[in-house]
Amino acid sequence: PATRGCLARAGHRTVLIDADPDGRATTAAYAMSGEPGFVDYLVNPDLTIIQASGKSGLWIMPAGRVDERTVSSSYASVSRMIEDLRGHFEQIVIDTGGILGSTESSLIGKASDSMVLVVARGKTFDMAELALKRIKEIGAHCVGVIFNRAEPGDFIKASIAVSSVRRDAGEPTPNPRV
Repeated sequence: PATRGCLARAGHRTVLIDADPDGRATTAAYAMSGEPGFVDYLVNPDLTIIQASGKSGLWIMPAGRVDERTVSSSYASVSRMIEDLRGHFEQIVIDTGGILGSTESSLIGKASDSMVLVVARGKTFDMAELALKRIKEIGAHCVGVIFNRAEPGDFIKASIAVSSVRRDAGEPTPNPRV
């Protein structure tokens, strides 16, 4: 939740959408369980489902009440939702399940302007590479990576892995700053 509100704190009118009907982390973080939201909108786009978060500049669309198994998400419905929201918000942030295991994340990634990959602590470099490959396959644009719950030593390990991959590919290894 702290990272998700950064755009609003910077003064951008922002809506945060919980499009992860399995995880529902955003919905839980803002105590909006049981409220209409993302999956309800896909069934009935005329519903008013965006709620104030209690934080200046930040609105929330919770995951929703409709059983996600009854909802047939489509690229057209997700694209329509994003277009509808563009007229009301400067920034639309959509929290999805993992790109490697979530149908919604592929649909939303394809319909979005860009994606940010979140890598959970303990995930392997290979898993991150597979996720980036999937993002490229669906035609989405990855603009950054967030290392969730990372510790300082994790960055050293990641830097060594990237350097070793670059050397194997015949690319020069960048000089680290001290």
